[in-house]
Amino acid sequence: MLHWAVTFLIIGLVAALLGVTGVAGTTTYIAYVLFVIFVIVAIVSLVMDNGLLHNKGRVTPRFFAGATVLAEGAEEVDSHRPSRSS
Repeated sequence: MLHWAVTFLIIGLVAALLGVTGVAGTTTYIAYVLFVIFVIVAIVSLVMDNGLLHNKGRVTPRFFAGATVLAEGAEEVDSHRPSRSS
């Protein structure tokens, strides 16, 4: 979606340089709308996909590869290793 926003912005800038103001205005408005939609979707995706709202007391965004910060009272669980029972 960001690709389309940049494409429409470039078309709008070229049209403005050539003096075609109607096309320039329309394409830059389309670029603006697509950019706003992109930002909204990116924020929602960041919040929901990384589990920042519902992660059992932990703040563990995926982009922090191995970093784990435990909230107060949360249990430490290592999901990558099988549990050892003696």
